[in-house]
Amino acid sequence: MKKSGFTMIELIFVIVIIGILASVAIPKLAATRTDAKVATISQQVQSATSEIANYVTAHGGEANATDITTESQVLKQLVAQDKANEDNSTAVTIYGDSDSSGNGIGCVTLETNDTALLVETNSSANGQICTGVKSIVKDVNYTLAGSHVNF
Repeated sequence: MKKSGFTMIELIFVIVIIGILASVAIPKLAATRTDAKVATISQQVQSATSEIANYVTAHGGEANATDITTESQVLKQLVAQDKANEDNSTAVTIYGDSDSSGNGIGCVTLETNDTALLVETNSSANGQICTGVKSIVKDVNYTLAGSHVNF
């Protein structure tokens, strides 16, 4: 009588091989997740910067009369999703990493005043995401100006 199937040794070898493959793949996936978060925050900063400049141009340089989340739908959504904090009516901080108690660590702050938009990275943030964002997003002071556009 012939029995078909796998022996216990064969099954153990298969499990060991799967374990080795998993130990190689999991760190690669974690790094990919961090890279995606860095790219997302960098893109959000770029989009918010463009939106604010467009808003100021369309409204004839009246950026100081409104809330920064009115000028940028990206920032408004991030604040609503608790991924950013509106520090005051003219500044928003975007979170990247979290500290040990789960509170967000600000990576980038966008602030407007009468004539400028200041994009500033948090130099004291040392998490993986904030460090990656600092390598892409640079501290910049944009001058905002324009004339009213009629649609």
